[in-house]
Amino acid sequence: MTTLSEHEIRTGKLVRISDHDRVVESKSQYDFVVRTNDYFLGQVRKIIVKSITVPNTQYNISSVNNTLTYDIGAGDATVSVPQGQYTSIADLLDALAAALLASPDVIVMNWTFDSLLSKATLTFGVPIILKRGTNGAQSEVGTSTIAHVIGLGDQDTASLTVHVMPDIVDLSGLKKVYIASKALTMTSSMVSSNLVQANVISEINITQPFGYICHRDIPEIEASDESTSSIPNNISSIDIQLLDERLRPIDLQGHNVYITLKIFS
Repeated sequence: MTTLSEHEIRTGKLVRISDHDRVVESKSQYDFVVRTNDYFLGQVRKIIVKSITVPNTQYNISSVNNTLTYDIGAGDATVSVPQGQYTSIADLLDALAAALLASPDVIVMNWTFDSLLSKATLTFGVPIILKRGTNGAQSEVGTSTIAHVIGLGDQDTASLTVHVMPDIVDLSGLKKVYIASKALTMTSSMVSSNLVQANVISEINITQPFGYICHRDIPEIEASDESTSSIPNNISSIDIQLLDERLRPIDLQGHNVYITLKIFS
């Protein structure tokens, strides 16, 4: 943490960023670029994240975690579960069973759930290998993005008809949002070193239930979410990417995010 002088506190400029302000060339509403023509964003030496506002509106089953990859002896195949906010484990496992039954392989799946252990057992009509999940930002070929939701974990299963999931079923949904930006990280990272490669500048824990807004204020004097540079930087545009706890892109269903920065020259 860098101690701010009284002069810095007095002369720092607040900048509020929202996906509202993104340029049309932006990849998406949550992976966007904001242009700045403000002369004050020249010769920047320090950036502090002051506040973050994020709505918890990403479905617990979304485009980043709704696929199961399997192999019944003819190579990998993948099915997708419909996206949505699943409020019961039964609904999710029924949807997975329906997707497998509707697949070209016409796979029958039955399930049971141990409410005490929060673990599922999946029973299939044929021996089947269920492909593992991944912890990285990008899903690897031959993996299941739904693995960590249904408790499958990070290892492929053996070819069996009965599969006891090693981990708990987790329908809690979005747990954390990371804010990443190449422009704002400058030469020092605002957060722990394992997130440097993703250009993460700050984060917010999702503590409110689905449909509610999460807000984080960061005290200026105690701010750990800061970036400093010994060489002044001219910032003509600001890129922002929102990532989940596994560093995957998020989708807040069209709702807006707001980030407030304090910039020092």
